[in-house]
Amino acid sequence: ALYGIEKTAILRALAAQAGTRYLTSIDTACVSDAPCGLAPAAVEALGLIPFSEPDAQGRVRVASTSPIRWAAVTALTQLTGWTPEPYLVEDETWQTLFTQYAAAAAR
Repeated sequence: ALYGIEKTAILRALAAQAGTRYLTSIDTACVSDAPCGLAPAAVEALGLIPFSEPDAQGRVRVASTSPIRWAAVTALTQLTGWTPEPYLVEDETWQTLFTQYAAAAAR
């Protein structure tokens, strides 16, 4: 806890401020097949890690740290045509997801 405030409360508040959702836990296996096939360098540059394949409407769920870089969300849409749905995660979770994503992309 930071100053007696639980991490979940901070994440919830940051997500509310950004008008998005948050995840307190996520199975890192969801990126074990590098969903969407983006290069790890692109994922790292955007700060957005896909953790689902695009659905029939082109929506793809992505993990982000706070603050969400909305310009990166827009860039991902322009590059792919998908509609990213950002979910805030803790910095450590993002790094774990990225490591898993990059390893899957290297296979």
